Amino acid sequence: RTAGEQIDELVDWVRERARVRVDAARLVVMTRVAGVSVEELADAQQIDPQTLRQRRLRTERRVRQSLALTR
Repeated sequence: RTAGEQIDELVDWVRERARVRVDAARLVVMTRVAGVSVEELADAQQIDPQTLRQRRLRTERRVRQSLALTR
């Protein structure tokens, strides 16, 4: 599998577990796994970096909650 395919698989995994939109899942994967900084994404999307950090934290919280429910 290519790196892009692996990233897409991780995005799908986060999306399914947290039941979030694909853009929220991609934010988590890109910043936590793929090495892209929040600042880079914020600049590309013309959004305040703090806004993206908050989105990422909410998504990560939902992933943790869903994993805790499956135990």
